[in-house]
Amino acid sequence: MSSTTPPAVSVVLPTRRWDRLLDRAVGSVIAQSLPGSEILVVDDSDGARAGHRSWWRAHRDVRILPNDGRGLVDALNTGIHAARAEWIARMDGDDVAHPDRLRRQLTYLHRNPAVDVVGTQALAVTVCGEALHPIDVPTSHHRIVERLVCGETGLIHPATMMRRSLVLEVGGYAADLPGAEDLDLWLRLADRARFANLNRRLLLYTVHGGQVTQATPGDGARTARRYAAAGLSGIGGRAGHPPIAMLLALEESRLDAEDPMDRLAIDVELFRRTGASAFLHRTRGEIGTLRVRGEAWRPDRWVRRRVAARAEGPSVATAARLATLLTVDYAWWVARVRYNRWAWRTAGRHRWGC
Repeated sequence: MSSTTPPAVSVVLPTRRWDRLLDRAVGSVIAQSLPGSEILVVDDSDGARAGHRSWWRAHRDVRILPNDGRGLVDALNTGIHAARAEWIARMDGDDVAHPDRLRRQLTYLHRNPAVDVVGTQALAVTVCGEALHPIDVPTSHHRIVERLVCGETGLIHPATMMRRSLVLEVGGYAADLPGAEDLDLWLRLADRARFANLNRRLLLYTVHGGQVTQATPGDGARTARRYAAAGLSGIGGRAGHPPIAMLLALEESRLDAEDPMDRLAIDVELFRRTGASAFLHRTRGEIGTLRVRGEAWRPDRWVRRRVAARAEGPSVATAARLATLLTVDYAWWVARVRYNRWAWRTAGRHRWGC
């Protein structure tokens, strides 16, 4: 790639750690099947790379941008402003990209010019490379926005590829929302962008104790921002639906609730009022908490009665959906977790080159 030819994709990879995980992450991008990409490693480590010897530092496609420890959000904006390609691909310094990730995403975008942000499915792994569980996200724009409105993962941030001009148009990442900067960006893009996710696992998402994960915004202003997108996605604020203020009040009460059964009941009530399946999807975490505590092993009818007492009388259809979630959906999730772990041990590591 010559200095005058713009790259096909600019990969923005911020990091505060210079270690073997970073070497592995950058190596997985260099090994991509898509030629002509640039890799922008934004060094936010405040000089920590001085003693680290990386084989890729002199690679022709790699540029190292100093950020002097100003934080993740600033590092992301630094990388986006320095990028030369029309498309920005995100990566984190401890994840691994499948060799075909960039090629598949760019091909999809060229075939679907109305789409501005495309992500992928992922597999959560430990630092040592052991499979934990699949990370599944919806593929359609409407379902993605439904998830985002609920504060859930609709796009896996380090697995996304996005249109650079559109991100700059909305002002990039917001500095006042550390930990939720990706959720905030997606919601600001929701009224002018189309989202999609490939139905393929093209990222190994490393989970470890020191990482910064997406946090659900907890104050009124941030929750209100989520529900501004509710009207755009058709969840609330349209004819026949409750006003967004009512949904906002329910969401605020959920954020204040300490008992997982209370949060479960509020999610069921939100589903009853809106019909948005994303609210039932969010209950999976609460059901998992109840199962750990031993409460959800009781008959599902007992759980539904407790939910009905705290919500405002779920309909028969809502109760049926909840029963399905409590039995079939959760059991299917556990089975898939076990299958993915088995598949990773038997063949997955080899296919990914790990």
